[in-house]
Amino acid sequence: MSDDTSNLAVDAFKAKLRSLKETWMELQDCESLELGDPFIDDAWNEYLTARIDAENAITDLVQELGGFYILAQISNVYAGGVE
Repeated sequence: MSDDTSNLAVDAFKAKLRSLKETWMELQDCESLELGDPFIDDAWNEYLTARIDAENAITDLVQELGGFYILAQISNVYAGGVE
């Protein structure tokens, strides 16, 4: 749980959100296509993959932040409890 690790988690989260936004925009472009067009299926698959990746990145970020909270609590107990 170093600064580098948290930066990696934040950077990964940002990258996954960018990917999700891009795939969402591509999916929105499919509105003009007719049902059954294979591009629609590909766009949906890419969007769903990006969404799952973004959800996993959120989970990783939350775990990282939770680790910092626990570390801070341990530091508080250690600093305040030993005299």
